[in-house]
Amino acid sequence: SGCTSLEQVLINSNSNEGITVGIEAFNGCKNLKELNFWNRIKEIHMSAFAQCISLENLTFSNNLTQIGHRAFKGCEGLLTVELPDSVTYMGEEIFAQCSNLVSCRLPNNPAFTELEYGVFYFCFDLKSIEIPDYIEIIGNSCFANTGLETVDLKNVKQIKRNAFFSTKLKEVTLPDKLEVLEPIAFNACSDLIRFYGHSSFNPNTGKEFSDYLIYKDPVYSDELHPERTVYKILCVAGGINEFTFPNNIEVIGEYAFWGCNNLLELKVPSSVKKLENNAFYACNRLESISLPTTITFLPQYVVGFCYNL
Repeated sequence: SGCTSLEQVLINSNSNEGITVGIEAFNGCKNLKELNFWNRIKEIHMSAFAQCISLENLTFSNNLTQIGHRAFKGCEGLLTVELPDSVTYMGEEIFAQCSNLVSCRLPNNPAFTELEYGVFYFCFDLKSIEIPDYIEIIGNSCFANTGLETVDLKNVKQIKRNAFFSTKLKEVTLPDKLEVLEPIAFNACSDLIRFYGHSSFNPNTGKEFSDYLIYKDPVYSDELHPERTVYKILCVAGGINEFTFPNNIEVIGEYAFWGCNNLLELKVPSSVKKLENNAFYACNRLESISLPTTITFLPQYVVGFCYNL
């Protein structure tokens, strides 16, 4: 690692035996452009090619089975990646901060079911990607701060915190199999105006759409109204210009309005009885907010960084 003058690595052998690239093997080799054994690599360990900023296009053979944490993190020159279906494991932050990455073909393998933490975060030029059929979990910050404009979530069951934070998504269709949707999953998406599908999180289904997501919260059901479900606003689309609260909402969730920078005014209805931390965080243009008397406690940073209030 750290061989800044190294430009190529050649292995002269007729053997087809798989090669393992060890931890930080080429980390920081900023001028490395060529390896003649990509098709023989079977495992890439942690940070093996991190900060190799001269790598541009990667194609692997079906020998490849595992890619460790941060394997290609910070490879700013990387443009395209083709991963074979033989891959069964991809670690955290593998392509994080590959700011010029425009395409990545992900493996479609029944054993590969999760995109882990920060795999593509800060890949600014990544505008689209195909989620494989077998992926069930989108990890924390997986696509955060990317240029992602469209995504088909197919068979995804869990979307973790910050998964699509600050992307360029305009519309989101929640998959029918979705079971878990964590806070801040779609917040600060300044172009996002609507959500489609899935009655558990969306008040409208089918072809109807909504500009917010809800959550039927059993915790608050016990605390406030043991006899019935309490609805909480989980996320509001960041690109909307105005927002009307539904009558059945009793809780405004953590960071629910984060990044709704086009909103100038909000009138919270009397049905709302509780605000969670940072509920209206970073609504930069918000000038006024009317709260009902049913709210008796203002939590941490509830209007934090709302500079125009």
